[in-house]
Amino acid sequence: MYVRLAFSVAAHLEPDIFIVDEVLAVGDLAFQKKCLGKMDDVGKSGRTLLFVSHNNSAIKSLCSRGIYLERGLIAADGEVTDVVDSYLSNAYHGKYESLVDLERLKECDAAGFRIDSIEVCNLSRPERQLCSGDDIQFRVNYKFTGSNPSPALIFSIKNSYGVEVCRFSNLPFSGVVLELKDRGVIELTIPNLPLTKGTYYVDLGYAHQNVERYFTVEALIRLDIGGADVYGSGFELDESRGVVWMAHSWNSV
Repeated sequence: MYVRLAFSVAAHLEPDIFIVDEVLAVGDLAFQKKCLGKMDDVGKSGRTLLFVSHNNSAIKSLCSRGIYLERGLIAADGEVTDVVDSYLSNAYHGKYESLVDLERLKECDAAGFRIDSIEVCNLSRPERQLCSGDDIQFRVNYKFTGSNPSPALIFSIKNSYGVEVCRFSNLPFSGVVLELKDRGVIELTIPNLPLTKGTYYVDLGYAHQNVERYFTVEALIRLDIGGADVYGSGFELDESRGVVWMAHSWNSV
């Protein structure tokens, strides 16, 4: 209530320099939308808006220049998209090294097929946290000494409540036959990641034509998906507003 009142008074005064500090961290969606609209008006009117926030989507939507502070010092200063990318790169650097459960990875060994390592890659912006809308790739490094003319690798993505959101399998769903070598890499690429902000877990299975299961390892990979302004509205989507997002359009006729 105090924050709403303070913001309303400050906005009504129409100052030449408008300083807003984490106002989007409080209030409901309607209040946040009103704040974004008012701050956008301030910027378009030629006045100065100093917006302090961890909401990267709102920052990119409202600001043309960004300043990234690290321990009280300026770590980056420049075009807002470049500064936000610098912040995300530093904040999440190396995080994906611990996403794969190495103990559970040892269970990925059956019928002559063994997985040595799995890489989770952000193809859109390497070394940055995976976010909604990014292109993601799983790279499975394996060894094969068995005989399986129709191998199937199954990825099942579940939300934090254990509900399966989607499943990927080269056979029979995708109709892709994998030619296994003695050593090799299997790649699964998902463009425009449709998951909203939140934590997800990936089960991995290996089978013959997705019928005879040789192994299934649950929660082998943890995905921490960051939010993104996928609709260009200044708002990020999270699991409270659905676990997936879809490209769409509105029209009134």
